[in-house]
Amino acid sequence: MNKKVLWRYSIHSITNSITRFIAITLLLGLGTFALLGLKSTGPDMRAIGRQFFVKQNLADLIITSNYGIDNIDKKLLQNFKDTAKLECGYQQDVITKKNNLAIRIFSKPKNISIPKVVTGKMPSKANEIALSFLLQNKFHIGQTITFKHSATIKSHSFKIVGFIKSPEYLDRSFVGQTNIGNGRLDGFATITKGNFQSPVYHVARLKLKQVKHIDPYNKKYNQFVYSDQQKLYKLLNANLSHKDMQANLFKNTLGLPYYTVQSRDNLESYTQYISNSKKIDILSNVFPVFLFAVAGLVTFSTMTRFIDSDRINIGTLKGLGYSNLDIALQFVIFSTLASSLGIFIGAYTGFNYLPNIIMKAYLANSILNDQLINLISVPLLIEAIIICVSSTIVASMWALWGALREEPKALLLPKQPKLGSSILLEKIPPLWNRLSFSLKITARNVFRFKSRMFMTILGIAGCCALLVMGLGIRDSLKEIADTQYGDIIKYDLIALHNHQILQNNSHYQSIINDNYVKRHTYINYKVCHTKQPHKFIDSNIQVIAFADKNVLKKYFDLRNRRNKERYLLNSSGAIINEKLAKIMHVKVGDKLTFKDNYNHTKKVTISHICEMYLGHYLFMNRKTYQKVFQTSYTSNADMISLKSHKDLNKFNEKLLKTNNLQTILSNQTSFKTLKNFTGNLTEVIIILIIMAIMLALIVIYNLTNINMLERIREIATLKVLGYFSIEATMYIYRETIILAIFGIFGGWFLGFLLHKFIIVQLPPSFAMFDPNIYLDNLLISAIIPLVVTTILAFIIHFKIKKQDMLQALQSVE
Repeated sequence: MNKKVLWRYSIHSITNSITRFIAITLLLGLGTFALLGLKSTGPDMRAIGRQFFVKQNLADLIITSNYGIDNIDKKLLQNFKDTAKLECGYQQDVITKKNNLAIRIFSKPKNISIPKVVTGKMPSKANEIALSFLLQNKFHIGQTITFKHSATIKSHSFKIVGFIKSPEYLDRSFVGQTNIGNGRLDGFATITKGNFQSPVYHVARLKLKQVKHIDPYNKKYNQFVYSDQQKLYKLLNANLSHKDMQANLFKNTLGLPYYTVQSRDNLESYTQYISNSKKIDILSNVFPVFLFAVAGLVTFSTMTRFIDSDRINIGTLKGLGYSNLDIALQFVIFSTLASSLGIFIGAYTGFNYLPNIIMKAYLANSILNDQLINLISVPLLIEAIIICVSSTIVASMWALWGALREEPKALLLPKQPKLGSSILLEKIPPLWNRLSFSLKITARNVFRFKSRMFMTILGIAGCCALLVMGLGIRDSLKEIADTQYGDIIKYDLIALHNHQILQNNSHYQSIINDNYVKRHTYINYKVCHTKQPHKFIDSNIQVIAFADKNVLKKYFDLRNRRNKERYLLNSSGAIINEKLAKIMHVKVGDKLTFKDNYNHTKKVTISHICEMYLGHYLFMNRKTYQKVFQTSYTSNADMISLKSHKDLNKFNEKLLKTNNLQTILSNQTSFKTLKNFTGNLTEVIIILIIMAIMLALIVIYNLTNINMLERIREIATLKVLGYFSIEATMYIYRETIILAIFGIFGGWFLGFLLHKFIIVQLPPSFAMFDPNIYLDNLLISAIIPLVVTTILAFIIHFKIKKQDMLQALQSVE
């Protein structure tokens, strides 16, 4: 047989079905783009972090003490069985003379947590300093920077020789808290070790043996580090006697001695970075999979209908003596080209562009935003290829196999149309009898072509569900910062005292009673921690105890998120936030187990669970505090509400200048953190919504176009009978509209389930999103498919007008 004719015919099958070819290519391209792009983003982000942390040799554990790290502590840490490397260093917070910036200066490390030089060099001489690269807009290399007097640092003037990044400070917008300036660090710097004069070290950094070759994102890494962290707490606390002597020497101005042993998970910027990468993993396990499933099913349907519409040509070729393999060639070529082109477009853009767009949004506040990496995952690519091949080549061969089993004479005739049958509506005479003739035909046709009905409903439901999910996540994020720091939390800052009694400090009292202050109250404030069940991660808890239980309502609106019932403190237990209750798997009446600064285990009964979106809180009254901590109640902090936020920094500076505060914890910082946290994710959600709209556009057009082509003879018959073009269009498009409405209802239901799953899985352990779905979400997610459906109605209408109806009626003759 003439193979050239067959090849030419195969190429013509593409040009003659170019709309179908483009639709399949776009569907598979969009599915591949979403799958590979989103699935690659999380691993790409972790690869960026992993490369940076390995190169800069980030510490596994960081040890500090309120009395410093002395030689006894150093020896104990050196002899710890899992210590691979130990490096002790110094750090001091200072103020610049010229512009009053609060800078944390630390001694230049040799081997652990090494800063990366962005420009210039690291300091090597006593008069040299390297600053955080985020201060480049305020200083330049060669400039001299001068600090106000500090007893810990020998010299106070340094020549700037470089700008650096530190693996311990990943956040561009927040470095940390301090007890100088306005309570907020503006940056950090490093100088040589010899510039410090101190009888003790300020910090010890450890690299551990067991985790040397373990991926830091692996659960085993967290398991080993957590185990060593707890062992070191016990060893160091068993060492509570020589520190007691120091406490007596300092006359208890620093309080009782205690140690902190921080893992990487305790570094806020590190935790947030890893959390962001895992959020994308969660989205990538739902959004692209669902999107690709819809795209694949619609493609499968398109290919099977393509075979059905080409029955006459298949019969002709079979009658001319072409083998089944020869006949299959045109469909193999069509499917292979469409899927290959879709895979190429989707893979190229998915691996190279989508991860970069998402990472730039997520890393906007990270120092790693200029170190993008694009990894190509072969297993992911193979997964996409399998889906695309199954949707096209396998689908076409499956449908073709059924056609090839028929005789040529049967194939040369149109496929026998499905017989009409009674439908449910006919069994409801009062309703059926009131329907017009056109509506009765529409109702019959909807149920007559069940595969087309289900595919249309499924396609539109899938698009609508993705919109509900995307818009729902947006809604769950947009108000929580204002709700938390407007409705629930009503104080502005907590001034954490030194261990002297401040009530007798006249300077402090004059500031705290200034007209700028709306109200204040003395509280006991602690940061404790608890281990999540089945996880090797400690979660910090802010423990706040009020001397007067009735004062609480002036500073917090503790309430039930669902029914808004307000809670007050009582002696039967403590109030905790909803997210803490979820991650600890506890409910009202249960006991919450946690550890204090000295790593002593404490337990408290839960009396109520309150609404809160960022951070973990534990509220108690005086009696509960004394029972839990087995000590008398004393205040160690001031909770302050201000009349306005104007000149907030100056007010903080006044408080810290009394030299009686450890630091100031400002809600403005937490508010900005939450805004940044939600803002970055919102940009990603916009990308997902755009992809859902694109899917809706392609799916509805493709299914409607197929419907039109399959029923062109019906339309031609109607026009010959005198129907207007708009009536002929509505004859088939009315079905699409009805099915679209059913699809929207189905999409709402599926979207609700997807949103519920995502909203529970997406937030990190220290945050919670609003789980509600709002009416405007449902309206928008319905309007978008309906608008797309309406626009496509006009396009289909003009396509029908251009059709040669006489040729359509003669097509089978």
